[in-house]
Amino acid sequence: MQTFAIVVSVVIAVVAIALFVRAIAYIVAVVKTGQPTAGRSDNPGRRWVTMLKETLGHTRMLQWSHVGILHWFIFVGFGFLFFTLVNAFGQLFDAEFALPVIGHWVVYQWATELITWLMLLAILGLITIRLVNRPRGASGRYSRFSGSRMWQGYFVEAVIVGIALCIITLRGAEYALQGDAASRAHFPLTFFVGEALSGLSASALATLIYLVAMVKIVISFTWMIVISLNTTMGVAWHRFTAWPNIWFKRHADGRPSLGAMQPMLAGGVPIDFEDIEELDEDTAFGVGKVEDFSWKDILDFTSCTECGRCQSQCPAWNTEKPLSPKLFVMNLRDHAHAKAPYLRADESERGSLPGDRRTGGGAAVDRRRRRLRSHRPRRALVVYVVWRVCAAVPCRHRARRPHHGHAAVPGACRVELPDRAQPAVPGPGEQGQPVEHVAERADGLGQGPAVRGQAGRRRRGEPRRGRLAVLGRLRRRL
Repeated sequence: MQTFAIVVSVVIAVVAIALFVRAIAYIVAVVKTGQPTAGRSDNPGRRWVTMLKETLGHTRMLQWSHVGILHWFIFVGFGFLFFTLVNAFGQLFDAEFALPVIGHWVVYQWATELITWLMLLAILGLITIRLVNRPRGASGRYSRFSGSRMWQGYFVEAVIVGIALCIITLRGAEYALQGDAASRAHFPLTFFVGEALSGLSASALATLIYLVAMVKIVISFTWMIVISLNTTMGVAWHRFTAWPNIWFKRHADGRPSLGAMQPMLAGGVPIDFEDIEELDEDTAFGVGKVEDFSWKDILDFTSCTECGRCQSQCPAWNTEKPLSPKLFVMNLRDHAHAKAPYLRADESERGSLPGDRRTGGGAAVDRRRRRLRSHRPRRALVVYVVWRVCAAVPCRHRARRPHHGHAAVPGACRVELPDRAQPAVPGPGEQGQPVEHVAERADGLGQGPAVRGQAGRRRRGEPRRGRLAVLGRLRRRL
């Protein structure tokens, strides 16, 4: 059993580390396809302080108090319990192995068991939250997980549960293997597991340690292999991309990036519109392709965890509009990673790439589009179509009082409106007559459409014009 455990553990570790290094190199290459940007490395000392404060303190996550607290325990466990993975490799060769210096230190042992149990309870709490809020039925869009890749979240949560159970089992087996020399002071939260295993022989306990250590290593490196083969798996990769993403924030002190609009950049240099004639004719203004985003934007896309907090606060999504900031970012991330091979290839090699690589599509993007269509309830789609129809129908308030949110009716610039400051008094026989058209005026732009008679009233028996009754009522409801 020991030899089998060693071979399996070493092989899967080598494969996983090789794939992980390749995935990191690929993500860095994808981020580099973005445009250069300025002002992301000033005041490095302050940036380090901001990064440590927001990561170790979870200052952003704690805005959602209960979720932030649970996530903090998992974050601490992910880093601190790495030592238990190193210890598991040692236990493959010696069942009684312990880390040098700190392995038998009571403070380290207490911290290991306490963090393990808190991590297990925290992940069970997050699993409960995910199950309770999972999108289902007609109201699925109101879940913040609507559109997220649920299997990825469940996979990561199952990995954490498995690792925690393996650590508890290993600690209990170590207690039982020590026999009478074991002290509850060194196994404060797992001694009862060891007492349950005390009936096994020393060889059986050693075999159990080899087996559980191998399982722990296999679980850990299976997770590494899965995320290495899914570079858009933000729910796992954010553990690594969040650090540089916070360090390269727009403001070194970490304040929100609100306020005045940033200058438009071209190649990382602000555009001076007074010298616009001197710019190259191929200069891109704004974003027309995914490679027009800056490298920091692509890093933001890659760091998305699909938690849906932005979507849950979006007024457009919560009023059954098709806009979702989470799905928007996820689509951009998938598109950037799908198109990266084309952007990285030489000009002579681009023609031989598959079509999905040239267009930035592929299976992932197609699945995302199908998921968007399937997650949109039929009623929301019908309401959206009706809303768009209503927006195209000229309504009475548009005809009488146009404003910046509505386009002018064709021919509006050729209509002379009455002066509202001095309303014209209609003469005999002029009640309800339309305003006559006059020749086009030079200053006619923006004057708006004509009105239908005095105050836009219709005669008795005259059919309604300018609005559909049913669509009008639906529009008022929207």
